[in-house]
Amino acid sequence: MSSAVVNLDEFGEKLGDILKSGAAEFLMFGDSTFEESVPPDSDMIEDDLRIKQALPKGTRSIEAIALQNEIPENFVTIPRDEKITIRRFVDGSIRTKYMGEVLRNESGAPLILSHIGAIMVGLESHSVKPIIFDSIFGIYLPGPKILSDSTFDQIKSLSGEKRSFGEIQVEQIDEEDTQSTLRSSAGGKIRARMHDLEIKIMNLAPEDGYWTAIDGALRHPKFYILKKAIGVAKSFSHKVIFLGNDYRPPRTISHLSRLRVGQRTPLYRYKLAKENTNDLSRVVFWYLRIRSSPPTMEPMGGIVKVDMPYDSNDTDNIFEKANTLSSSLLNVSNPSVFPRPRWPNYIYPIRIAEEYLSTALMSEEMFVRIGLAIKRKGA
Repeated sequence: MSSAVVNLDEFGEKLGDILKSGAAEFLMFGDSTFEESVPPDSDMIEDDLRIKQALPKGTRSIEAIALQNEIPENFVTIPRDEKITIRRFVDGSIRTKYMGEVLRNESGAPLILSHIGAIMVGLESHSVKPIIFDSIFGIYLPGPKILSDSTFDQIKSLSGEKRSFGEIQVEQIDEEDTQSTLRSSAGGKIRARMHDLEIKIMNLAPEDGYWTAIDGALRHPKFYILKKAIGVAKSFSHKVIFLGNDYRPPRTISHLSRLRVGQRTPLYRYKLAKENTNDLSRVVFWYLRIRSSPPTMEPMGGIVKVDMPYDSNDTDNIFEKANTLSSSLLNVSNPSVFPRPRWPNYIYPIRIAEEYLSTALMSEEMFVRIGLAIKRKGA
């Protein structure tokens, strides 16, 4: 029996012992599938949510204004340069399983386990190699409302333990967290931990003058203070109206469908009523077409959205930076990852990062093994 399997069994049995000592029963649902904590269009979903939070009630779309010196209706053809200024790429992923119910005194709540990973890959001599990988193993369960204080404290004491599958983190879930279900509450916490892990890895990047691209938008204020970092989103909100000289300002799809391969839009900022109270004011963004959209795909196929931290006191060479970064993204977009879904929107190093993550995170069988160990000791 491998040491990894022994580690899983030992961990599950330890958790089962704690539950049993607290007069709690574990009802395992072994046939539950992985929770979709990171849905296929998570970039668009999170972009929509950020925009919704910035808008007044009853407003469905947000306006975007081009930065000075760029004509809103004009697209920029990127000067191609073989030099690549983006050398590192970061991606995070989640595997979450609803293990079953913890029961005590005729009350119950879900036990959710999650393996969260983040990786940085680097571009070296025309090949992509892993640089840093880190992971967290999360336990999400009800607090003293279901479990006794002493039982919850014993489980909480597992936080910080180093296991072969990652450092353990224990978090309490309550309906008040999201005014929704306990499983939704856990999902929000899990995504937040993934972003924290991505930021941790990005902070470990060497200061060598090269840029780092993270898969997805810059979703959290902590991203905005990172040096030489951008977000590259494969999908994005369609609820943007681009202000310019047109009588009827175009919306996202009609505006971006005119983009040709190798072109970017002007640099935009969101028009916000209370600029200093919303994180969207701290980002500048543009759209770049890296491939033609196949006839069978929606018009946004082949277009990525690029986020860059914005400081109104430091705008020197911002347009030149956008061109240089766009050129680098065009250079690393190949080879294609066809026939993967949404393949026109992929840059190649991000696909490699996803491949590494898919093998590094726990499989369904490993989660089930932990559940069986909990059940065996807690029965």
